[in-house]
Amino acid sequence: MSRMLWIFYVITLLNPLYAQTYYEWNIANDGDWNTAANWSPPGVPGAGDSVYFPGAGGKTFINNQVEVEWLNILNAEIVFTNSSAGLKITGKGIWNNGPIKTSSSSEPSVFEVASGATLRINRPTLRSIFIQNGARLVN
Repeated sequence: MSRMLWIFYVITLLNPLYAQTYYEWNIANDGDWNTAANWSPPGVPGAGDSVYFPGAGGKTFINNQVEVEWLNILNAEIVFTNSSAGLKITGKGIWNNGPIKTSSSSEPSVFEVASGATLRINRPTLRSIFIQNGARLVN
């Protein structure tokens, strides 16, 4: 019986490490992606997580490489602050409106739709789209 209890505790403790979290941008002003208080629930989204921008906020600044499983942009402005910043979707994304751009004057940052992932574009403000590695773009 104690062995089964031990296995139950191990599974219970490890489960949150693999669980997907749904984060919603919750500030009305400009803010940094890596500030936990800018998200509801508080925390910083990462690989395997879902992210939703409801459209009420200002600019979201990304200054490093971030990866999410699911991305839904109702209306938001995402700004990469340097040439090493980027955003990668590994599952599904919906981009309704708002620019995704770089503030860096050097090489452009990367907004990547991973191989096997999809991004549906409804009516974004954009100048060009690059698709690589077998990614699918649905419009």
